[in-house]
Amino acid sequence: MIRSSQLAHKRVAELQPGELLRISFGTTAGIAVFMKHLNSGGGLVGVIKSADFNRPMTWYALDDGERVMSYGPDWFLEEVHGDATAAGRRHVADSARLHVQGHELVMTFIPPEHQVGQPVISFGLSTLDKTELSRHAAPVVKWQIWESEGHRDRGGAPLVDMTQPA
Repeated sequence: MIRSSQLAHKRVAELQPGELLRISFGTTAGIAVFMKHLNSGGGLVGVIKSADFNRPMTWYALDDGERVMSYGPDWFLEEVHGDATAAGRRHVADSARLHVQGHELVMTFIPPEHQVGQPVISFGLSTLDKTELSRHAAPVVKWQIWESEGHRDRGGAPLVDMTQPA
């Protein structure tokens, strides 16, 4: 048998940075990217989209023993460059959550609601590490994520179809 999906169960302790996840946060499953294991145990994820979160692109901490579904690290992101995508567009960059910085794409996640004083976290999708967002980073306000490039090429629906205000 050959599966059309690589989706598999994993514990948070087994995850590697950059894996695309399907996580239940209560009522529905959301899509997230695993960023790192925490020194205190557990892991940090960037929740890209979930009906259980009022705001997209929010970071969230998980316990080591929690089980999630992983698509693995080889997911496909398609950028749609529009009028807002230009270096140094600060007024747009502040509201955008995906940026081109050098040769890398950077996702920026805001703190969870009611976490006053917590930092914004920018995560490099090539370096698979936290990074500082440059003032020259170019915002990308429309983008889509598929499980793989093959899923996109076969006409499958994206897991995430993100359009943010410019």
